[in-house]
Amino acid sequence: MKARVHLASIVLFAAAASLQAAQKGTHFARLFDTGSRFKEPLSADTLTRKAGWKLIPEGNVTHRFSGEAVLWNGSLAVVVRPKGGDIEVYSIAAGGRLRASVTCAAGRSSTVAGLRKLDIVENAPSAVTVAATFGTPVSAAVKLRLTTGVSILEIQAPRRASALNVVTKSRYVVVPDFFADDMVFGPDSPADVHLPAENFFLNLVDGGDAIVMCVWQPRRLGASATIAKSPKGAYRCSSRIACAAGKSVWLAFLEGSGIWHEGARHGGPKRDKSGWKPPFPAKWRCSQSKRTGFATSWDLAAGPTTRPSSGKIDGPVVVYPIDRALATPLTVYCPTDVLRNTLGVGPCEYILTTEGLATPTNPTPDNVMTWVQRQFKRKRGRASAEEVRKRLRAMTEHVGRARARIGQYGDLAGAVLALCREKSPLPPAAAALSTTAERIRKTVEEGLQAAGPSQRVAALAGEVLALTPKEGAAAECERLAAQLRAIGAAQSRTLSKCRMAACWLKQQCVTAARSDRKVSALTGKIQERVERVLQ
Repeated sequence: MKARVHLASIVLFAAAASLQAAQKGTHFARLFDTGSRFKEPLSADTLTRKAGWKLIPEGNVTHRFSGEAVLWNGSLAVVVRPKGGDIEVYSIAAGGRLRASVTCAAGRSSTVAGLRKLDIVENAPSAVTVAATFGTPVSAAVKLRLTTGVSILEIQAPRRASALNVVTKSRYVVVPDFFADDMVFGPDSPADVHLPAENFFLNLVDGGDAIVMCVWQPRRLGASATIAKSPKGAYRCSSRIACAAGKSVWLAFLEGSGIWHEGARHGGPKRDKSGWKPPFPAKWRCSQSKRTGFATSWDLAAGPTTRPSSGKIDGPVVVYPIDRALATPLTVYCPTDVLRNTLGVGPCEYILTTEGLATPTNPTPDNVMTWVQRQFKRKRGRASAEEVRKRLRAMTEHVGRARARIGQYGDLAGAVLALCREKSPLPPAAAALSTTAERIRKTVEEGLQAAGPSQRVAALAGEVLALTPKEGAAAECERLAAQLRAIGAAQSRTLSKCRMAACWLKQQCVTAARSDRKVSALTGKIQERVERVLQ
């Protein structure tokens, strides 16, 4: 797997936060009482002037609000509306635009009664936190936390809440896959589509100048989205994120002109006549949607020639910055920055954790060979021979576990296809199940072929170990390291694709069972098998 330097990324992210806050002239989190209540969303002028607003002094946690509470950090303004139970998030960076509305709900209900109580939990320059108790069908105290300078709102769900409803002005929802193909849902997607997202997804805000990233802690709680168009032509995405008591949901607001782009339906950005260009250096991801929900994704710099050829492409291409590059400005956030800042992991660590392959050292081919190559460059191959042996052995065992894990997905695909054959011909509601299972089977087959025979890693590791007593072996070690890294990358790509497809298969079962009760026995068996593999 392609590892990233975790500590360096955190330092970059912290530096970006500090610099962003400094440039906006606000280093601290603040808490305001507006003194009055507003019937409409706040205007940019209201947010700028703050007429009649009262700044609650640092350390004061006993204040009783006469108006609306506003959590402020120079990047975001979070307004708690007493009537209707809405929590509105405005982007100061975008001139005070309303970016998201959030409500807390119990059961399938999306309605929330008014605010019953508002307590200050934390009021410091580093962070402000309030607990808002709404009169939902069961009273729920939602904790809202905003820290200095960073455009991320943390929401901690109450014990009895079942979901957070997040509304944005978005026409596309993207479930990113850092190693393989994304899934993209748009206006043509079914209503209340269940997202194959375990911890995060992206809302691409209309206008191309913002991305709202939703992240949550416990995996497999579920998320869904409905994208609708108003009579005036504006799109509205209502996302529902399942909650767990005491666990956090984060809304991250990535801002900037042209931070995402909708390109041509055919040919991608290379044939796009709009004149759009990436506004800053980064690793830009292109994803072109298909009717199956799976997109075909590629790196913008590499060009569309790297795209897989399978699958009918129906939808437009969306382009967004998935990760940092060396030249990415410190003031810019990407989804990988948010992932590290919230869940504390990068893409490589994330896939290892979700697949049950994470260890304290994570001896992936990339991690191990980076260390080994460093020893050869320092001419310490002979002195480090025993440690090299230990690390190569750990790497070989890790690759073996990853291969076995890929095999589990192959077994899942075989079991699902067998169940579908027993039900043949499949009812229309369940027709997509065998298609997704076949996708998993083919992904496993191609992934194992790309990684090569199971004994290949052990053989390459033996060649690396044999270099330790030799002088000037750094070049040969680099050649072997490239082969080992390619095996690790193939495994990462295969695991990511299989997991995304398995998550989607589970969601397809839910949809099929709702539309046709006759397939509930089949979907129940498939869901049970999928859950066992995902856990």
